[in-house]
Amino acid sequence: MDKEKARREIERLRGEVKHHNDLYHGKDSPEISDQEFDALVKKLEALEAQFPEFASTESPSFDVGSSVLIEGFEKRQHPYQLLSLDNTYNEEELQKWEERLQRLLPDTQFSYVCEPKLDGLSMGFVYEDGELVAAVTRGNGTIGEDVTINLRHVAGVPHKIPSKEKLAVRGEVVMPRSEFERLNEEGAQTDGQVFANPRNAAAGTIRQLDPSVVAARKLDCLCYDILGRRQGSHWEHLAELRKLGFKTAKSARAKNMKEVWQFIEDLGTKRPTLEVDIDGVVIKVDDLETRDRAGFTSKAPRWAIAYKYQAERKETVLHDVILQVGRTGAITPVAVLEPVHISGSMVSRASLHNFDEIARKAIQKNTRVLVEKAGEIIPQIVKVIGPVDGKEPQDVVEPSSCPACGSEVKRREGEVVLRCTNRHCEVQVKRRLEHFLSRDALNADGFGPSVIGQLVDKGLVKRFGDLFRLTKDDFLKLDEVKERSAKKLLAALDERRNVGLDRFLMGLGIDFVGKRAASLLAEQYASVDALLDLTEETLIALDGIGKKTAQSLHAFLVDEEYAQELQDLLSAGFTPASVQMEKAESPLSGHKVVVTGTLSRYGRREVEDVLKRLGAQPSGSVSKKTGALVAGQKAGSKLLKAEKLGVKVITEEEFYEIVDDCLGREET
Repeated sequence: MDKEKARREIERLRGEVKHHNDLYHGKDSPEISDQEFDALVKKLEALEAQFPEFASTESPSFDVGSSVLIEGFEKRQHPYQLLSLDNTYNEEELQKWEERLQRLLPDTQFSYVCEPKLDGLSMGFVYEDGELVAAVTRGNGTIGEDVTINLRHVAGVPHKIPSKEKLAVRGEVVMPRSEFERLNEEGAQTDGQVFANPRNAAAGTIRQLDPSVVAARKLDCLCYDILGRRQGSHWEHLAELRKLGFKTAKSARAKNMKEVWQFIEDLGTKRPTLEVDIDGVVIKVDDLETRDRAGFTSKAPRWAIAYKYQAERKETVLHDVILQVGRTGAITPVAVLEPVHISGSMVSRASLHNFDEIARKAIQKNTRVLVEKAGEIIPQIVKVIGPVDGKEPQDVVEPSSCPACGSEVKRREGEVVLRCTNRHCEVQVKRRLEHFLSRDALNADGFGPSVIGQLVDKGLVKRFGDLFRLTKDDFLKLDEVKERSAKKLLAALDERRNVGLDRFLMGLGIDFVGKRAASLLAEQYASVDALLDLTEETLIALDGIGKKTAQSLHAFLVDEEYAQELQDLLSAGFTPASVQMEKAESPLSGHKVVVTGTLSRYGRREVEDVLKRLGAQPSGSVSKKTGALVAGQKAGSKLLKAEKLGVKVITEEEFYEIVDDCLGREET
């Protein structure tokens, strides 16, 4: 291809990528699949690499998957102060707020706009000549952190808008619940960071120094204000924001307090099924001139107030704090509580995350504590109330050695988590083996914690390869294992000698290599040998593989001790199979598909593989971006949510028809 032709093709691709990016992020109405969009970006990147004279920082390829590192965030002043709001917690206080407005502005007819109070990270955005020039955290309301480089990877934040006016916009960066669950699942699988709630996850992500981490997490942003405007109505400004390409939350106008309270109650019932966390409703006077006359107090506008839903909290007793050792040596303190019923389930334990968190909340044993479910999901201790009658509070002492093996504990650079430094710590070995044989990895039947624990305690298994050298007689040495059970356990292992490369990679328990990364790697490479030859730079360049994942995988593959364990496993007759596959065209191609209930033909992992062959993207949670839900027998809450959101529901029989038509009966 000559230079002129290349230049024209690059410009065409940039326009096409920008078009589809705006549709996806700005208007939430994609015209093509994720796979097709990714292919366009790859083609553009390849041409820009071949013809560097046409490279430009304005190219959309610069913004997609950028791994530019920065030393830190500069401080930046907001063009308009980002104020906080006064809060109220009941209908009576809300009525009093309106009465104060009426006394302040008699003979004024008030109308309101009701908005979900988003539980995320408040941000200010500045546009000049239609370009995003600054994205700044709220900070103290006057000065915040300039995180513009990271916000270029957040949906709902357009890079360009069709307006030459200098515009200041306020919004909230949020993490959808589905992404929060995925991120925490991955963190739990790798003994990595587990966030207490979506807000913390969103805030922690935006403050990452590596933009590729932000790009790998699917944040969103909903905007709700054009700052500095003094005429017109707030409702009109929300419509203008949407017209300019911003995303806004679903709001409503209200003529009086009765309608305001109706909105609060209606949204409260929907709150558990929403894709993003909210903690209340913001009520604003609609008319901007009326707002101007109402003015401000020393800290908040008089014309707006936040009604906050109260999370269910219960008082209970913290009896003890135990230390759990994970498969990577991470030591997690866990509170042992007097069982208490909160938000639909009995809570008897709560993660304390790390010892910095214990110190911050001054947590002690033998104390009364207030517990809630963060985001209605994860139990957490809100605060210590006081001592237990007749018992002396006891400090929680940070360990100087591993509670399991007594080895030295250390923190990795940049981490708050304590880790046991002994790779051969028996508890770590047991956790690694449990993970290796778990459902998402080898999926070997019968290998629960009891069986694995005995195999390690009796010295029969020390590393992965030992599993595939076990005999029937070895299993008969275990408590309560008879002839029939021993044969079943042996057969279960034998059946898993040739699992897919993705399951194998997942099973190794490499930091940051979860299901998604393992699947991507397995689709790219046919064997373990092919992976061993990869450089860190090659891994980083792979689409969908972030820098941390690439670095962690490469460090694992070149580590001498891990390499020996890997070779020992392969020499024991374990041969992971290639999972590279031809993808069929199907009605599900390019769509996120959720399966709920039980399917007669497939197990959970099998149906994921089938979906991938159909060109679909398997997903575990239902959202408005879900393309279809396959409903098997005993389908539950996911089906109800799909119906509420208008997601297409496919019966089990209809799904099999698609499979048979597109893959053939032999594939089932």
